[in-house]
Amino acid sequence: MIAGFALIVALGAAVAALGAALPFLRERYDIGVAASGFAIVAFNVGALFSTLGCGLADRRLPPRPTVLGLLVLFAGGLGGAGVAPSWALFVTAIIIAGFGYGGIALYLNTTFASAFGKHNVLMINLLQAAFGIGAIIGPLATAATAAVDVRWTLVAIAVVTACCWAAAGCCAARRREPGTGSGAGWSSIRTVLAVSAPFVIVGVCYNGLETAVGAWASTHLTWSGMDPDAAARSTALFWAGLTAGRVIIPLAAKNLHPALLIRTSLAVSVAMFSLAASGSAPVLYYAAAGFALGPVLPTTLAWLGTVTHRAQLANSILLTGCMAANVTHPWLVGASADPAAPWSIPAVLTGFAALALFASLATTAFRSRRRSRDQVDQHVTTSS
Repeated sequence: MIAGFALIVALGAAVAALGAALPFLRERYDIGVAASGFAIVAFNVGALFSTLGCGLADRRLPPRPTVLGLLVLFAGGLGGAGVAPSWALFVTAIIIAGFGYGGIALYLNTTFASAFGKHNVLMINLLQAAFGIGAIIGPLATAATAAVDVRWTLVAIAVVTACCWAAAGCCAARRREPGTGSGAGWSSIRTVLAVSAPFVIVGVCYNGLETAVGAWASTHLTWSGMDPDAAARSTALFWAGLTAGRVIIPLAAKNLHPALLIRTSLAVSVAMFSLAASGSAPVLYYAAAGFALGPVLPTTLAWLGTVTHRAQLANSILLTGCMAANVTHPWLVGASADPAAPWSIPAVLTGFAALALFASLATTAFRSRRRSRDQVDQHVTTSS
């Protein structure tokens, strides 16, 4: 379990470090803004294919060797990126690292969301908080290595990952769910897909937003006049807020229904990103937005686990959607970003947050209609 937490810290550090390093990578490889953003897209494309593949083939892949193989890909890709002499080789290595990342994230989240019984909610929140701790470390390490080469941060994360091989045993120990054997039919899968769909929409909107902030906040701050080193360090405040929110908000609002907690968090984030676009104290607003967003994904995962009998499959669907959003959202921000209008970055982020809020409202409505329909069907069956 300790190795699992250490590994998720390494994942968080890698994601945040890559975004914070973009201004330095542009200078190192002499590339433009759009080209540098492709590194984020490439990483998440690899993660998307891995998450989808591991989710679909979960019953056929033995967990321990699979996770060990993913660890090798993640560490090897980061190490390769750390010494890549050209931008093409850097992106290639990042795709490999992303492939390892996606599968590892799927196995860890599925394990911590479904293998601890009544402590599932607590464990998934702690896991996500550990990811946030890594995301704080990533930009700080990037700033610390800026004087030499920010890519050494990726090499350091690769070394830490190699030391977390015991996490494979943690993932292998998760409980198998009833009905997930070879006899499970397509009707069960269709049911899980139908139940998961609204949660996937929320996850897609939220996770893409989180990744886009991590990828482009440092660039926004740099374009706003902040020193690149300070901008990289300041990005860590967003991840610090995210981590604190995942610990503090669920404890303070433990009696709130998950839907209300998610909606409130997203509404606050819309306001914070709007203020960040105004140009006044954007660092503080990014930190506040992170704090508000903290419990959204863990709460969505925990809520989904209570409405389906196949949490493992449902989590795979949700996380695959999240990985897809990690590809599209940063690319959209990069396509809209303009150095002459630094506010363009937080403005697009505000739109993403508003879309996530709308999706959460639609999810609640969908769940209400589905419950009403199920109650009617049950009444008709009983009457018959």
